[in-house]
Amino acid sequence: MSDATTIREMVEKIVSDALASGIPGLRRQIVQRVLDELPPALAASDGGPQLDRLKAAIAMVHGMTAQSDVLRALLDGLAQFCGRSALFLARGNSAVGWQGRGFRDNEAIKLLTLDLSQGLAARAVRQRVWAEGPITEFAEQFAIGFGAPSNGNCLVAPLVIRERVSGLIYADAGAQPGGHMDLAALEIMTQTAGTWLEVLALRKSTGAPPQAAPGPPLHPAIAGTAAIPDSSLPQASSAAAAAGVVEASKPIVPLPPVPPSASGENEDELHRKARRFAKLLVDEIKLYNQAKVAAGKLNHDLYDRLKDDIDKSRTSYDKRYSQTAVASAEFFIQELIRNLADGNPTLLGSNFPR
Repeated sequence: MSDATTIREMVEKIVSDALASGIPGLRRQIVQRVLDELPPALAASDGGPQLDRLKAAIAMVHGMTAQSDVLRALLDGLAQFCGRSALFLARGNSAVGWQGRGFRDNEAIKLLTLDLSQGLAARAVRQRVWAEGPITEFAEQFAIGFGAPSNGNCLVAPLVIRERVSGLIYADAGAQPGGHMDLAALEIMTQTAGTWLEVLALRKSTGAPPQAAPGPPLHPAIAGTAAIPDSSLPQASSAAAAAGVVEASKPIVPLPPVPPSASGENEDELHRKARRFAKLLVDEIKLYNQAKVAAGKLNHDLYDRLKDDIDKSRTSYDKRYSQTAVASAEFFIQELIRNLADGNPTLLGSNFPR
């Protein structure tokens, strides 16, 4: 074996080992990018331990690949920034309780059905905002069954996936005096979970099995609960909720391409979302292929080594944006060159299809 070959193999092994040990750091970078994408007012947390908890909670969400586990991780994260929280799954004009955190009886949430056409729930769904108000404007039976929040108020927010409200988040300061709510953290957690669920759904629709990055130990509430099948987000019927069962049948999230003007949003907003989605897809490729990325850069053959991942991610991107006004911008290819190939297109190799 020649000296050059030996040195190359040594370098590849050293780089591979170094990158493998750096996965937690890379994941922190992804979390920071998510924070950076949000409005500055939301990203301005209290700093210190509070921000560290927020980043750790987001990393937990990103460490899950089953949609039901993502939702459980979301609720566990929300519980760090409010007294009580719950998730309701949308079905038409109603939403059925799925799981709760911080209540005397978390399982009892499954017995509650919300009317999405009234009160705070209607405002949250129609305006896509965190709606705050008296608990009586959320659901009269809620205060009776679970006790009113200590300050009498609650927050309600939509869980938006692919421009569609798939669930409703409830949060309050808790039934005991002195409780707290961090609206900025709650909103960041909810938006992050929606984006990650969208990535998982689109990846699965193209047949690409998502992989979880190594992360902190699972919360006992997650570790001790059987996962709902990965093929769909959990969808609950009123009958199933009354029996304490969550069904996993049809996906809540639809997966057809987005038509050119279906979302009704302006072109600047569409460009922003397309760029962000391209970043998420390429970050995912980097995160789960550390050694291949390092070797591909050394040998100028990134595409050959990552062909399956790149093609599947490109299909996911095209599935959503190829029929929209941003199709000609080719943000996915731009992001591959900028992010994966460090701005040097030759690192992708001669076989990369432009």
